[in-house]
Amino acid sequence: MKIISHIILTAFILLSPIASRAQSIEYGKNLFEQKKYTEAKNVFEKLIQENDENAEANYYLGLVFLVGERNYDEEVDFLEAAVELNEKNARYHYQLGAAYGSKARESGIFKQMFLAPKVQSEFERAVELDKTYIEARLGLMQYYLLAPGIMGGSVGKAKAQADTLFQLSHFQGNLAFAVISEYEKNVPAAEEFYKRAIAYDVKEGKGYNALGYFYLRNKRFDEAIAQFKKYVEVEPGKANSFDSLGDGYLGNENYDDAMKQYEKALERDPKFSSSVFGLAKCFEKKGLVKEAKQMYERYLTLETKGKRADEAKEKVKN
Repeated sequence: MKIISHIILTAFILLSPIASRAQSIEYGKNLFEQKKYTEAKNVFEKLIQENDENAEANYYLGLVFLVGERNYDEEVDFLEAAVELNEKNARYHYQLGAAYGSKARESGIFKQMFLAPKVQSEFERAVELDKTYIEARLGLMQYYLLAPGIMGGSVGKAKAQADTLFQLSHFQGNLAFAVISEYEKNVPAAEEFYKRAIAYDVKEGKGYNALGYFYLRNKRFDEAIAQFKKYVEVEPGKANSFDSLGDGYLGNENYDDAMKQYEKALERDPKFSSSVFGLAKCFEKKGLVKEAKQMYERYLTLETKGKRADEAKEKVKN
């Protein structure tokens, strides 16, 4: 009996660090999902200090640098480490491709030319590893659509990805064809594809949101607002649905109603930076300079990079 007890105790001691690491990974993931990025960062950094070959910890630390800090250089470093440690993980390749894309958008033309093939390569590898990976196919479709031919861009290749997406999900496939139709300036076809996507899944908010912004881009404000209201109906707990409705009212120059929606978004997520920026815009349009400046300053506590951050910095200076 003592021998058996000793064996069990020894096994427990040997296995407990493994169990502890697994629990720590899950704990860090939960913190990340709760948007507690500083706490999540501490967990993943500690895991990497204990074992720098922990691919999942490197992956999530990269995501923390993306979402929590908008630090694309650090994001890329940790995601590259994750891919090196586990080359056959489609998620890692897709997110690394997206990270290269984010970094490219913040860079000059020569840096973009260097990064573009990396975006393509990572997206293609993700799809190769998981042929049903919808997000990776969407990323690859958009890359083919927007990249110049010399960098591997091709409308034909984009349409081929959209065809595959349609086979995987009629909803996502129609959205993909809508994006391609807009790119080709075929407005009637784009509108029809957006409507078809919604018809396939009337409880999915993304469809209403996509059609709403399509109308907004085409200055069809009343129709945009109607779609955003449907988005709020199906996803009332999301800050993004109210933020989108705020954008609709802002586009229609109905600043008071826009502000109400942005405030509702911030009630659901106080760090929803898009709504803070929207409020700043509304205050500015209403001639409330002091309040607008305060909101731009608040935005910069949440976002330090990107076009909106650059605009906010200029507004704060003036």
